[in-house]
Amino acid sequence: MIFKKGTLREHATEILFLFRLVDLLTVLAVGLITFVIIMDRMPIHTEKLYFIVALSYFALFAEWLGIYRSARGRSISSELLRVLLISFFTFSAMFLTNRLTADAEAFTSSRLNDWLMLWFFSLSAVLTGMRITLRKLLGWVRKNGWNQRHIVLVGATPNAGKIADAVSKYPEFGIHIDGYFDDRKATRDEIPEVYTRLGAIKDLAEYVNKHNIDQVWIAYPFKGEGRGKEVLDELRHSTVNIRYILDLNAFKNSEKTLTEFGGLPLLDIDVSPLEGTAIYIKALEDKVLSAFALILLSPLFLILAIGVKLSSPGPVFYRQERISWNNKPFMMLKFRSMPVDSEKDGVSWGGARNKKPTKFGAFLRKTSLDELPQFINVFKGEMSIIGPRPERTVFVDKFKDEIPEYMKKHMVKAGITGWAQVNGLRGDTDLQKRIEYDLFYIKNWSLGFDIKIAIQTIFKGFINKNAY
Repeated sequence: MIFKKGTLREHATEILFLFRLVDLLTVLAVGLITFVIIMDRMPIHTEKLYFIVALSYFALFAEWLGIYRSARGRSISSELLRVLLISFFTFSAMFLTNRLTADAEAFTSSRLNDWLMLWFFSLSAVLTGMRITLRKLLGWVRKNGWNQRHIVLVGATPNAGKIADAVSKYPEFGIHIDGYFDDRKATRDEIPEVYTRLGAIKDLAEYVNKHNIDQVWIAYPFKGEGRGKEVLDELRHSTVNIRYILDLNAFKNSEKTLTEFGGLPLLDIDVSPLEGTAIYIKALEDKVLSAFALILLSPLFLILAIGVKLSSPGPVFYRQERISWNNKPFMMLKFRSMPVDSEKDGVSWGGARNKKPTKFGAFLRKTSLDELPQFINVFKGEMSIIGPRPERTVFVDKFKDEIPEYMKKHMVKAGITGWAQVNGLRGDTDLQKRIEYDLFYIKNWSLGFDIKIAIQTIFKGFINKNAY
């Protein structure tokens, strides 16, 4: 069954793509029907351009107004207002485009204007009806326990009680509070009795990882800053989304990103930038560029593969387990640069200068050509072209307790190159500094930032004194 527990959450990206596709098909269908009603015929070739322009404008304004962002905790009236604004902006742009491009006779054609007006009002009505129906359907689905987000609260405070009350009032939002964590064992009057104390703060990370929790909502007041830091330290190995329940009277001018639920603001503290539209932008960027790179570089791949085979016996590719997005392991590919038995005695961190590559392998490592097969990993969806460099599992287990916020680098996909690498942090360089650059990239991600890193990689990222 499509609405079985967890199915919608696991396929959220595909479902958001489906929503976009359905909306565009609706724009097209309503436009075609209203055209036939007004013109009493099917559109000819030149008139079909109106449909292409309308679809383009609609897609642009829909993304701009955030209609496909999560509607959990958002009122139906605010969503319907967005729908009406998208339709209004789309057809205002259509009239303006028609005024600027069509001849006077075409522009003043009453039948053409009648069609655009009917298209606008009909589309607004249809999309409004679709949104209301979808809300009702999702509300029914979520009330029956499917497509829910599992949340735990931290801190038995009045703010936690308010958010718990809001959740109980709006079951159609699909938010399920598993319980709360607080170091005080006595039952707290601030939290409704229906919610269970799940343990102390020291038990939080284990519960989050074991029960596949989606989000942690911190309810301590900001005067309890030390407790908040304690919670963040406890979750330093987790990629769970963390939000802070704000006291409205204390933080009206916060510069942080806010997410609203039931009229209460939540402060985004550690949230992956790859949500909503950003997922599609990043995925499209990776798929298109990696496919282009694999095609363009295929002759070079063949030459390098022959060079690897001739330099020493063994396979062309070297496969190594690394950690990527959400702490998931994958097998990263490289052109083999060392003899097959080079790691028979084990591996150690910081020994790059002491490794003994083949002569051809030394050239590959110095020029970073050994990294090119990772475009295959990118095309498969295991890596991104731009992102924090992935580390071996054994070293992740070592560093996660030694370096603050080390695991936060896994809130995005690992990359072939990244902000740290174009700033010279490769090989045996300061790992703490490298993590700082990785976290800066995650907090400031944008398509423009990716382009900047890609350009810098071309000019100074391949050949580097720290590449061994």
